[in-house]
Amino acid sequence: MPKTLNFNYIPEKEDYLKASRTLALKTTYFRIMAVIIFLAILISSIILLVPGLGAGVWGNVALAVLLAGSFFVLYFLVIIPWQLGRVYKTRESLKSPRKITLSDDHLHMQVGDQVTELDWDGFERVIKTSDFYLFIYTHEDRIYPFIPRRAFDDENSEEALQQFLEQKSIPVI
Repeated sequence: MPKTLNFNYIPEKEDYLKASRTLALKTTYFRIMAVIIFLAILISSIILLVPGLGAGVWGNVALAVLLAGSFFVLYFLVIIPWQLGRVYKTRESLKSPRKITLSDDHLHMQVGDQVTELDWDGFERVIKTSDFYLFIYTHEDRIYPFIPRRAFDDENSEEALQQFLEQKSIPVI
């Protein structure tokens, strides 16, 4: 295995959207809140649709819960992607070429002219999806570098990345 691995790419708007959704869906707190909101919407819908259940105060509470739950779903599916799209258009640093170098000592990330070095001790895990590898760094700051699959030169570079992470004892989920 090589001593260093290099990945170069230019991030796209969809990369950030997919990374933020992946991070949310892999977070226990988000999953718990999603189940609670789904159940609240379901129960509220039943209360409002079944004659006699929605009478009086229960109908008002069910309507309020249904509206609040629907807002959270709308926020996650529509508003967050819209906000990310606007930020992507206005911040040039999000469109800057990335160079990520993995060495025995650290992950070296160059974004435009800025350089960040992250020690391997700070990595909690790596989330592998069909589109990218999302690194979860939680040492001093929370940083989420990602490597899209299009950054791999060939199949060997993806295998080398997986072997490298295994050697560093960083779980890939």
